[in-house]
Amino acid sequence: EHSDAVDAHLVGNLWLRSFRYFREREVGDPRRDDSEGVGSFRLGDREYQDVGYEPFVRQIYILCFSELPDLDGFGQYVLKLSDPEALKRRIQTHLPKGSAVWLEKVIYGKEKTLTQKPSPMETFDRKAIMKPTRFAKEIEWRYLIGMPAGFAILNHTLKLWTSDLYDVFNLVQK
Repeated sequence: EHSDAVDAHLVGNLWLRSFRYFREREVGDPRRDDSEGVGSFRLGDREYQDVGYEPFVRQIYILCFSELPDLDGFGQYVLKLSDPEALKRRIQTHLPKGSAVWLEKVIYGKEKTLTQKPSPMETFDRKAIMKPTRFAKEIEWRYLIGMPAGFAILNHTLKLWTSDLYDVFNLVQK
């Protein structure tokens, strides 16, 4: 039998999570990335720290996918995303006015020590789409959902209902 998450995705019930959710949820898990959503770095003998837990101009939620169909620990069934652009459009259609959706491939190589201060765009990338090299085997893609300024959810989960997504996902048994 497949998981409730698979059923929920197929019927269009997407649970988008904050970076903080993933940092806190995976405590004690060897797959945990404690730098999720954090852009802090070291340059020379100086440490540069983000201010606050979610230092984005707008609150961002993510929905993640892997290019690998058989990641361990994710159940007997997986959903294969057959039309990434259609899912992006469907998500955007059901968000409040002023929201934005990006589909980005995760960049691996987010190290603590840098040789030069990152640009504003590189700082955003460090927070939103970069992970340490040890996660490179995941080959992850992320939908980044930027909410309008002032929009905040306290529990770090944005539940988004769309129409069913049978045309966007294929159910695959591992």
